[in-house]
Amino acid sequence: MAKKLEKGKYPAGHGPNDFQCFGPPALEDGQFDNCKIADMGSFSQDEKDSNKMYHAAVVKSKINGNYYAYFEWGRVGASSPQFQMTECSSESEAQREFASQCHQKNDKRGVWSTVAGLRTLTAKPGKDVYLVRQLTTRSTGLPDAKTIKYIDPNATKKTDSKIVKKSTSKKVDPHTSRLLQDLIGGTIKYTRSAMADNSLPTQTSIDQARTIIVESVKRLAFIGDDLDAQIADKDLRVFSSELYKRIPKIKKVGTPDKIWILSKDNISSWNQDLDDFESALSGQTVVESGDDDPYCGLPLEMEWIDPNSDIGKFLYFWWPNATANRHGGIWNMLIKNLWKVDRHGDQKKFE
Repeated sequence: MAKKLEKGKYPAGHGPNDFQCFGPPALEDGQFDNCKIADMGSFSQDEKDSNKMYHAAVVKSKINGNYYAYFEWGRVGASSPQFQMTECSSESEAQREFASQCHQKNDKRGVWSTVAGLRTLTAKPGKDVYLVRQLTTRSTGLPDAKTIKYIDPNATKKTDSKIVKKSTSKKVDPHTSRLLQDLIGGTIKYTRSAMADNSLPTQTSIDQARTIIVESVKRLAFIGDDLDAQIADKDLRVFSSELYKRIPKIKKVGTPDKIWILSKDNISSWNQDLDDFESALSGQTVVESGDDDPYCGLPLEMEWIDPNSDIGKFLYFWWPNATANRHGGIWNMLIKNLWKVDRHGDQKKFE
Protein backbone atom coordinates (compact mmCIF):
# COMPACT_ATOMS: atom_id res chain seq x y z
CA MET A 1 0.00 0.00 0.00
CA ALA A 2 1.26 3.49 -0.91
CA LYS A 3 2.86 5.41 1.95
CA LYS A 4 3.48 9.15 1.99
CA LEU A 5 6.90 10.17 3.26
CA GLU A 6 7.54 13.29 5.29
CA LYS A 7 7.55 16.49 3.24
CA GLY A 8 11.02 17.52 2.14
CA LYS A 9 12.50 14.10 2.96
CA TYR A 10 13.93 11.45 0.64
CA PRO A 11 13.78 7.72 1.45
CA ALA A 12 16.48 6.56 3.86
CA GLY A 13 19.88 6.41 2.21
CA HIS A 14 18.73 8.38 -0.86
CA GLY A 15 19.47 11.79 -2.31
CA PRO A 16 18.02 13.66 -5.31
CA ASN A 17 20.44 12.03 -7.75
CA ASP A 18 19.43 8.50 -6.75
CA PHE A 19 16.22 8.38 -8.80
CA GLN A 20 15.43 7.64 -12.43
CA CYS A 21 12.60 9.54 -14.14
CA PHE A 22 10.62 8.51 -17.19
CA GLY A 23 8.55 9.81 -20.10
CA PRO A 24 6.35 10.41 -21.84
CA PRO A 25 5.23 13.76 -20.41
CA ALA A 26 1.61 14.83 -19.99
CA LEU A 27 0.54 16.93 -22.97
CA GLU A 28 -3.17 17.51 -22.39
CA ASP A 29 -5.33 18.46 -19.43
CA GLY A 30 -7.10 15.47 -17.84
CA GLN A 31 -4.89 12.90 -19.59
CA PHE A 32 -2.45 11.37 -17.09
CA ASP A 33 -2.98 7.61 -17.27
CA ASN A 34 -0.44 6.94 -20.02
CA CYS A 35 2.35 9.31 -19.00
CA LYS A 36 4.91 9.37 -16.22
CA ILE A 37 5.83 13.02 -15.78
CA ALA A 38 3.76 16.21 -15.74
CA ASP A 39 4.34 19.95 -15.43
CA MET A 40 1.45 22.25 -14.57
CA GLY A 41 0.88 25.89 -13.79
CA SER A 42 -1.64 28.04 -11.94
CA PHE A 43 -1.98 31.82 -12.02
CA SER A 44 -4.29 34.03 -10.00
CA GLN A 45 -3.60 37.72 -9.49
CA ASP A 46 -6.74 39.06 -7.83
CA GLU A 47 -6.22 39.08 -4.05
CA LYS A 48 -3.65 36.26 -4.30
CA ASP A 49 -0.69 37.29 -6.45
CA SER A 50 0.13 33.65 -7.18
CA ASN A 51 2.15 32.32 -10.07
CA LYS A 52 2.57 28.68 -9.15
CA MET A 53 3.89 25.46 -10.63
CA TYR A 54 3.17 21.82 -9.83
CA HIS A 55 5.37 18.93 -10.97
CA ALA A 56 4.64 15.22 -10.68
CA ALA A 57 6.58 12.13 -11.76
CA VAL A 58 6.82 8.37 -11.48
CA VAL A 59 10.38 7.65 -10.31
CA LYS A 60 12.50 4.58 -9.60
CA SER A 61 15.27 4.23 -7.04
CA LYS A 62 18.67 3.57 -8.57
CA ILE A 63 19.70 1.98 -5.27
CA ASN A 64 17.03 -0.65 -4.56
CA GLY A 65 14.68 -0.48 -7.57
CA ASN A 66 11.66 0.69 -5.55
CA TYR A 67 9.08 2.92 -7.20
CA TYR A 68 7.82 6.25 -5.87
CA ALA A 69 5.49 9.06 -6.91
CA TYR A 70 7.29 12.38 -6.65
CA PHE A 71 5.50 15.75 -6.28
CA GLU A 72 6.99 19.24 -6.25
CA TRP A 73 5.32 22.65 -5.94
CA GLY A 74 6.03 26.33 -5.37
CA ARG A 75 6.13 29.71 -7.08
CA VAL A 76 7.44 29.76 -10.65
CA GLY A 77 11.18 30.35 -10.53
CA ALA A 78 11.50 29.64 -6.79
CA SER A 79 14.99 28.43 -5.84
CA SER A 80 13.73 26.02 -3.15
CA PRO A 81 10.37 24.46 -4.06
CA GLN A 82 8.65 22.05 -1.67
CA PHE A 83 8.43 18.34 -2.45
CA GLN A 84 6.97 15.10 -1.12
CA MET A 85 7.37 11.47 -2.14
CA THR A 86 5.00 8.54 -1.89
CA GLU A 87 6.54 5.08 -1.52
CA CYS A 88 4.77 2.47 -3.66
CA SER A 89 4.80 -1.30 -3.87
CA SER A 90 5.06 -1.40 -7.67
CA GLU A 91 5.35 0.68 -10.80
CA SER A 92 1.62 0.37 -11.44
CA GLU A 93 0.81 1.69 -7.97
CA ALA A 94 3.17 4.63 -8.47
CA GLN A 95 1.44 5.30 -11.78
CA ARG A 96 -1.98 5.36 -10.05
CA GLU A 97 -0.72 7.72 -7.32
CA PHE A 98 0.79 9.99 -9.95
CA ALA A 99 -2.37 10.10 -12.10
CA SER A 100 -4.69 10.53 -9.12
CA GLN A 101 -2.79 13.54 -7.78
CA CYS A 102 -2.56 15.15 -11.22
CA HIS A 103 -6.32 14.78 -11.69
CA GLN A 104 -6.84 16.39 -8.27
CA LYS A 105 -4.83 19.45 -9.27
CA ASN A 106 -6.15 19.61 -12.82
CA ASP A 107 -9.54 18.48 -14.14
CA LYS A 108 -11.04 17.75 -10.70
CA ARG A 109 -10.64 21.45 -9.86
CA GLY A 110 -11.84 22.89 -13.15
CA VAL A 111 -14.67 22.97 -15.64
CA TRP A 112 -14.22 22.90 -19.39
CA SER A 113 -14.73 26.22 -21.14
CA THR A 114 -13.37 28.32 -24.00
CA VAL A 115 -10.88 31.15 -23.44
CA ALA A 116 -9.50 33.13 -26.39
CA GLY A 117 -10.78 30.41 -28.71
CA LEU A 118 -8.91 27.66 -26.85
CA ARG A 119 -10.58 24.78 -25.02
CA THR A 120 -9.34 24.97 -21.46
CA LEU A 121 -10.11 24.34 -17.81
CA THR A 122 -11.31 27.24 -15.69
CA ALA A 123 -11.22 27.03 -11.92
CA LYS A 124 -14.24 26.04 -9.90
CA PRO A 125 -15.32 28.60 -7.25
CA GLY A 126 -12.73 28.84 -4.48
CA LYS A 127 -10.23 26.62 -6.30
CA ASP A 128 -6.90 27.12 -8.08
CA VAL A 129 -6.77 25.01 -11.21
CA TYR A 130 -3.41 23.89 -12.62
CA LEU A 131 -3.14 23.59 -16.40
CA VAL A 132 -0.79 21.14 -18.12
CA ARG A 133 2.25 22.89 -19.52
CA GLN A 134 3.81 21.45 -22.65
CA LEU A 135 7.56 21.84 -22.18
CA THR A 136 10.48 20.81 -24.35
CA THR A 137 12.75 21.03 -21.31
CA ARG A 138 11.93 21.66 -17.65
CA SER A 139 13.58 23.22 -14.62
CA THR A 140 11.39 21.46 -12.04
CA GLY A 141 11.65 18.01 -10.52
CA LEU A 142 14.52 15.71 -9.67
CA PRO A 143 17.83 16.08 -11.55
CA ASP A 144 17.02 13.17 -13.87
CA ALA A 145 13.70 14.80 -14.82
CA LYS A 146 15.64 17.68 -16.37
CA THR A 147 17.29 15.29 -18.83
CA ILE A 148 13.93 14.26 -20.33
CA LYS A 149 13.19 16.27 -23.46
CA TYR A 150 10.11 16.33 -25.63
CA ILE A 151 10.47 17.26 -29.29
CA ASP A 152 7.18 18.69 -30.49
CA PRO A 153 6.42 17.40 -34.02
CA ASN A 154 4.97 20.83 -34.81
CA ALA A 155 8.38 22.36 -34.09
CA THR A 156 10.07 19.84 -36.38
CA LYS A 157 7.72 20.72 -39.23
CA LYS A 158 8.29 24.45 -38.78
CA THR A 159 12.04 24.03 -38.60
CA ASP A 160 12.12 21.83 -41.68
CA SER A 161 10.10 24.38 -43.63
CA LYS A 162 12.71 27.06 -42.91
CA ILE A 163 15.71 25.03 -44.07
CA VAL A 164 16.70 25.45 -47.70
CA LYS A 165 17.02 22.00 -49.29
CA LYS A 166 20.10 22.85 -51.35
CA SER A 167 22.42 20.87 -49.14
CA THR A 168 22.32 18.90 -45.91
CA SER A 169 25.57 20.56 -44.84
CA LYS A 170 26.21 24.32 -44.88
CA LYS A 171 29.60 25.94 -44.50
CA VAL A 172 30.22 29.45 -43.21
CA ASP A 173 33.35 31.51 -42.59
CA PRO A 174 34.80 31.50 -39.03
CA HIS A 175 33.58 35.05 -38.24
CA THR A 176 30.01 34.19 -39.22
CA SER A 177 30.16 30.89 -37.36
CA ARG A 178 31.15 32.64 -34.11
CA LEU A 179 28.42 35.26 -34.56
CA LEU A 180 25.75 32.63 -35.15
CA GLN A 181 26.85 30.67 -32.11
CA ASP A 182 26.64 33.82 -29.98
CA LEU A 183 23.24 34.81 -31.36
CA ILE A 184 21.60 31.40 -31.11
CA GLY A 185 23.25 30.54 -27.81
CA GLY A 186 22.22 33.93 -26.45
CA THR A 187 18.64 33.35 -27.53
CA ILE A 188 18.48 30.11 -25.61
CA LYS A 189 20.05 31.72 -22.54
CA TYR A 190 17.56 34.58 -22.70
CA THR A 191 14.66 32.19 -23.05
CA ARG A 192 15.79 30.18 -20.08
CA SER A 193 16.27 33.25 -17.90
CA ALA A 194 12.95 34.85 -18.82
CA MET A 195 11.33 31.49 -18.25
CA ALA A 196 11.81 29.38 -15.16
CA ASP A 197 15.50 28.47 -15.38
CA ASN A 198 15.88 25.77 -18.03
CA SER A 199 12.24 25.54 -19.08
CA LEU A 200 11.52 25.87 -22.77
CA PRO A 201 7.92 25.67 -24.09
CA THR A 202 6.93 23.48 -27.01
CA GLN A 203 5.90 24.90 -30.36
CA THR A 204 2.30 23.99 -29.55
CA SER A 205 2.47 26.10 -26.36
CA ILE A 206 3.95 29.01 -28.30
CA ASP A 207 1.20 28.75 -30.92
CA GLN A 208 -1.47 28.72 -28.21
CA ALA A 209 0.12 31.78 -26.60
CA ARG A 210 0.01 33.60 -29.93
CA THR A 211 -3.70 32.75 -30.23
CA ILE A 212 -4.32 34.33 -26.82
CA ILE A 213 -2.41 37.46 -27.82
CA VAL A 214 -4.36 37.80 -31.07
CA GLU A 215 -7.62 37.73 -29.10
CA SER A 216 -6.17 40.26 -26.65
CA VAL A 217 -5.36 42.64 -29.49
CA LYS A 218 -8.96 42.37 -30.71
CA ARG A 219 -10.17 43.16 -27.21
CA LEU A 220 -7.85 46.18 -26.95
CA ALA A 221 -9.28 47.57 -30.18
CA PHE A 222 -12.69 47.51 -28.50
CA ILE A 223 -11.56 48.94 -25.14
CA GLY A 224 -9.39 51.76 -26.43
CA ASP A 225 -6.06 53.22 -25.32
CA ASP A 226 -6.87 54.04 -21.71
CA LEU A 227 -4.51 51.92 -19.58
CA ASP A 228 -6.77 51.95 -16.51
CA ALA A 229 -9.63 50.61 -18.61
CA GLN A 230 -7.38 47.89 -20.00
CA ILE A 231 -6.24 46.87 -16.51
CA ALA A 232 -9.84 46.74 -15.28
CA ASP A 233 -11.15 44.73 -18.23
CA LYS A 234 -12.24 41.25 -17.13
CA ASP A 235 -11.50 39.57 -20.47
CA LEU A 236 -7.95 40.91 -20.64
CA ARG A 237 -7.29 39.72 -17.11
CA VAL A 238 -8.57 36.26 -18.01
CA PHE A 239 -6.46 36.18 -21.20
CA SER A 240 -3.36 37.25 -19.24
CA SER A 241 -3.95 34.61 -16.58
CA GLU A 242 -4.37 31.94 -19.25
CA LEU A 243 -1.08 32.93 -20.82
CA TYR A 244 0.86 32.62 -17.56
CA LYS A 245 -0.75 29.26 -16.81
CA ARG A 246 0.51 27.87 -20.11
CA ILE A 247 3.94 29.56 -20.29
CA PRO A 248 6.05 29.34 -17.08
CA LYS A 249 7.35 32.88 -17.23
CA ILE A 250 8.72 34.36 -14.01
CA LYS A 251 6.68 37.15 -12.39
CA LYS A 252 7.94 38.67 -9.17
CA VAL A 253 5.64 39.05 -6.18
CA GLY A 254 3.89 42.40 -6.18
CA THR A 255 4.40 43.11 -9.88
CA PRO A 256 1.99 45.96 -10.80
CA ASP A 257 -0.98 45.13 -13.02
CA LYS A 258 0.31 47.38 -15.78
CA ILE A 259 3.40 45.17 -16.07
CA TRP A 260 1.87 41.70 -16.26
CA ILE A 261 -1.51 42.24 -17.87
CA LEU A 262 -1.81 42.05 -21.66
CA SER A 263 -2.11 45.82 -22.14
CA LYS A 264 -1.30 47.75 -25.26
CA ASP A 265 2.12 48.60 -23.80
CA ASN A 266 3.39 45.07 -23.16
CA ILE A 267 1.83 42.89 -25.85
CA SER A 268 4.77 43.75 -28.10
CA SER A 269 7.23 42.54 -25.45
CA TRP A 270 5.28 39.26 -25.14
CA ASN A 271 5.45 38.85 -28.91
CA GLN A 272 9.21 39.41 -28.78
CA ASP A 273 9.50 36.85 -26.01
CA LEU A 274 7.57 34.30 -28.07
CA ASP A 275 9.76 35.02 -31.09
CA ASP A 276 12.85 34.38 -28.96
CA PHE A 277 11.34 31.23 -27.47
CA GLU A 278 10.58 29.96 -30.97
CA SER A 279 14.07 30.77 -32.25
CA ALA A 280 15.63 28.96 -29.31
CA LEU A 281 13.32 26.02 -29.84
CA SER A 282 14.13 25.84 -33.54
CA GLY A 283 17.84 26.05 -32.87
CA GLN A 284 17.66 23.33 -30.26
CA THR A 285 15.54 21.08 -32.45
CA VAL A 286 17.98 21.29 -35.35
CA VAL A 287 20.98 20.58 -33.15
CA GLU A 288 19.30 17.62 -31.49
CA SER A 289 18.19 16.16 -34.81
CA GLY A 290 21.81 16.12 -35.97
CA ASP A 291 21.24 18.50 -38.89
CA ASP A 292 24.52 20.15 -39.86
CA ASP A 293 23.03 23.62 -40.29
CA PRO A 294 24.97 26.52 -38.70
CA TYR A 295 21.91 28.77 -39.22
CA CYS A 296 19.77 26.43 -37.08
CA GLY A 297 16.81 26.76 -39.40
CA LEU A 298 16.95 30.54 -39.81
CA PRO A 299 15.92 31.37 -43.43
CA LEU A 300 19.04 33.29 -44.42
CA GLU A 301 22.67 33.14 -45.48
CA MET A 302 25.46 35.34 -44.15
CA GLU A 303 28.97 36.28 -45.25
CA TRP A 304 31.54 38.27 -43.27
CA ILE A 305 33.00 41.23 -45.21
CA ASP A 306 36.78 41.37 -45.05
CA PRO A 307 37.81 45.00 -44.32
CA ASN A 308 40.77 44.55 -46.71
CA SER A 309 38.58 43.52 -49.65
CA ASP A 310 37.48 46.11 -52.23
CA ILE A 311 33.91 46.27 -50.90
CA GLY A 312 35.22 46.21 -47.33
CA LYS A 313 37.58 49.16 -47.88
CA PHE A 314 34.76 51.16 -49.44
CA LEU A 315 32.18 50.43 -46.74
CA TYR A 316 34.54 50.96 -43.79
CA PHE A 317 35.46 54.39 -45.25
CA TRP A 318 32.07 55.47 -46.59
CA TRP A 319 29.65 54.35 -43.87
CA PRO A 320 30.97 56.44 -40.92
CA ASN A 321 30.99 59.52 -43.19
CA ALA A 322 27.51 58.96 -44.66
CA THR A 323 25.57 60.15 -41.62
CA ALA A 324 25.00 63.85 -42.43
CA ASN A 325 27.40 64.73 -39.60
CA ARG A 326 25.04 63.23 -37.03
CA HIS A 327 27.75 61.01 -35.57
CA GLY A 328 30.50 63.54 -35.17
CA GLY A 329 32.60 64.34 -32.12
CA ILE A 330 32.29 61.79 -29.33
CA TRP A 331 29.72 59.90 -31.40
CA ASN A 332 32.08 58.88 -34.19
CA MET A 333 30.92 55.58 -35.65
CA LEU A 334 33.38 52.72 -35.21
CA ILE A 335 32.69 49.65 -37.34
CA LYS A 336 33.72 46.43 -35.63
CA ASN A 337 32.50 43.95 -38.26
CA LEU A 338 30.28 43.91 -41.32
CA TRP A 339 28.19 41.09 -42.75
CA LYS A 340 26.27 40.61 -45.94
CA VAL A 341 22.89 39.01 -45.11
CA ASP A 342 20.60 37.39 -47.67
CA ARG A 343 17.16 36.52 -46.31
CA HIS A 344 15.42 33.89 -48.38
CA GLY A 345 12.58 35.38 -50.38
CA ASP A 346 13.75 39.00 -50.16
CA GLN A 347 15.23 39.10 -53.65
CA LYS A 348 11.83 38.36 -55.21
CA LYS A 349 10.32 41.22 -53.23
CA PHE A 350 12.92 43.62 -54.62
CA GLU A 351 12.33 42.38 -58.16
